[in-house]
Amino acid sequence: MRSFRDRDYLITPEGFIFAVIGNLHPADRVIGYLKYVPDEFGKWGRGRQRFRRALQHYNVPSVLDSMRFLASKAPQYLFESSVDNVTLPAVPTDAIVEHLRPEERLLQLETAQHHDGLEDKALRLVRMISEEAKVRAKSMGVTGSILAGIHDPAFSDIDLVVYGFDNALRVRSFLCEPSGAVGRLAGASLEKWITERVNSTPLTRQNAIDLLARKWNIGLFDDTEFSVHAVHTEVEISKRYGDDRYLWLGIVDATAKVIDTKESMFMPAVYRIESVEMKGKFPAYTVDRIVSFEGLYADIAKEGDQVSCRGKLERVESHSGIEHRILVGSPEARGTDFILPSHARG
Repeated sequence: MRSFRDRDYLITPEGFIFAVIGNLHPADRVIGYLKYVPDEFGKWGRGRQRFRRALQHYNVPSVLDSMRFLASKAPQYLFESSVDNVTLPAVPTDAIVEHLRPEERLLQLETAQHHDGLEDKALRLVRMISEEAKVRAKSMGVTGSILAGIHDPAFSDIDLVVYGFDNALRVRSFLCEPSGAVGRLAGASLEKWITERVNSTPLTRQNAIDLLARKWNIGLFDDTEFSVHAVHTEVEISKRYGDDRYLWLGIVDATAKVIDTKESMFMPAVYRIESVEMKGKFPAYTVDRIVSFEGLYADIAKEGDQVSCRGKLERVESHSGIEHRILVGSPEARGTDFILPSHARG
């Protein structure tokens, strides 16, 4: 049965548009960040309704800003999680007016009689990826402002999803060697991406350049910026929300060797690690993985890479025992955390 998936959109009675985070959610609500809010002067819109971005950047400080907005305007969308032991933005299921699914939006575009320039370009990109990567179009979808129907062809970009592990591998293989109308970020788009990362993360300019070289899922298609995001299907999810519980121990700096990256394409991105060395007062803990809720750090390290990171050290309690992980993208780190392959340091 189709449940709530990463990068679905939810619309509330207030007209707030939330973007779903991950595939694991409590029974009575869906975890997601506030992305757009109604604003008569907003740049985005559909019909007479206009919206502005509630999330200025895709990072934790911007999410915290949006949560402060919710705390003052709509606190019912804040959730005190006993599983994660933090406050999270989340939409109660009885407050969901619309559940927007990327694959359904793509089907709407495919069957529509008329498209604007951006919708037409998104369809052409999907068809190219589908043909070249040998992935059925019904295993893909359109997210972002096109999913919400509030895009503007003058400045909006194309955000796609690909469902399923094997499909994601095939799409990654194709996009790792772009050709024809598909290319890497260049020119103004390249400089904008680098500048935004330098201004909103702890990365240096060289860090950003080195990470971008490892990012296969963003680029240009006919001079329009695009992204592609891997999303698990329900049959690939073995855990339920609450199977693991997390306790914050502190913020740590560490180095480690990556030994498994199979889950690093998804949200959250998971890197299995060994040979971990932690600085400071936590050297005795055995840590077996780095987990990132920052999409910037998804799929940027390979098996065998040495990485350095800063993140939230957590105790993970489950039926199978107790483990420890380093989490990147936590409220506690407030945007100071990161993952970098060792030769990508500044």
